[in-house]
Amino acid sequence: SNISPCTPTASSRRTKRLRTAQQQIMADLREWFTRLQVFVVLAFVQAVFSGYSVIAKVALSDGMDAGVFVLLRDTGAGVLLLLVARWQAGSWVWPKEEDRLACVALGLFGVYFGQYYLVLGLDQTNAVMTSLWTNTLPVFTFFWGVALGREALMPRACNFWVKITGLVLSIGGAVFASVSAAMDSSSSSSASPDASSGSGDGSVLLGSVYFFMLELFGSLFFYLQKHLLQKGYHPIHVTAWGYSCGTAFMLLVIFPRATDLSWNLTPLDAVAIAYVVFLTSSLCYFLLAWANKRTNPILVVAMAPLQIIFTALLQFIFFGDPPSVAQIISGLVIVVGLALFVYSKIVEERQQLLLAAPEGEDDESDETPSERLRSGAKEVNV
Repeated sequence: SNISPCTPTASSRRTKRLRTAQQQIMADLREWFTRLQVFVVLAFVQAVFSGYSVIAKVALSDGMDAGVFVLLRDTGAGVLLLLVARWQAGSWVWPKEEDRLACVALGLFGVYFGQYYLVLGLDQTNAVMTSLWTNTLPVFTFFWGVALGREALMPRACNFWVKITGLVLSIGGAVFASVSAAMDSSSSSSASPDASSGSGDGSVLLGSVYFFMLELFGSLFFYLQKHLLQKGYHPIHVTAWGYSCGTAFMLLVIFPRATDLSWNLTPLDAVAIAYVVFLTSSLCYFLLAWANKRTNPILVVAMAPLQIIFTALLQFIFFGDPPSVAQIISGLVIVVGLALFVYSKIVEERQQLLLAAPEGEDDESDETPSERLRSGAKEVNV
């Protein structure tokens, strides 16, 4: 009366295990495909951001005020995004009352600090220095993650010191670039730079302060954005609300001195505004929200090292101004630091997945999904 290994009961159990393994493999493939999509999208975003740094520097060197530039950018992008959101939803969609303060904060940190201070720093330095500082964004994002309880500090773990080393290298590289540029500027203060060049024609120290404020407060934008996305809001709506609130903040900045500013746009200014409205502001910030919804804030900003390469190339093409030796060294140090930092995050995610793996009858084996699939197929064919 013994049950044969090929009885319907045993066969159905093995078929179930095979189906589970197949589903796991398909889930893994979908996850990797999603990560590949996120990688390609974020690489495109960094390329567009690099072009933004260069074209904004051209407009600023042409005499355009930084506040006017950001205001026109945010006004155009805000209107465009609101119209797209209206078309996507079929009606006007507004955040719930309990989320409106978060939207206001999104505009404050993402637009006022995240964009206005970037342009102010760019006006004082150059495009490569801007890209070096923006590459420290994951570091400040991590600090906010610790403060908000989203990131854990475990000094006893070996991975913790890998992360700390990456953080120190990233910030140290940006500081080294700023100090070197300040010393070079001081030693050559007798020579007046060409207004049309890509070199910084202002205070490197002041520009570094703007960049530091940008990183410190602008990095909080991603956690606020993630908070709203997790509530089920569509990325285009969250982006549109953030830009609308940011435009209001920029009006408060510009209004007191509106009569003292020049609002006449040259053809070059118009091209720069169109570029940042349609590409940098509208498309790229929507893509960042799309990627942020599918991964985490730190990995979203971890693709920033590509911006250093793109920016250095574009600055040389448009201004004939190659990066200095100090900037090259700083860029390499920052890239190494971010590589260590991202590696530590990947290790943490894998550890969390292992800890969160469900314990069950089918999970007692040490076999991988593909090995379980092969073994299951053999059993079924018996």
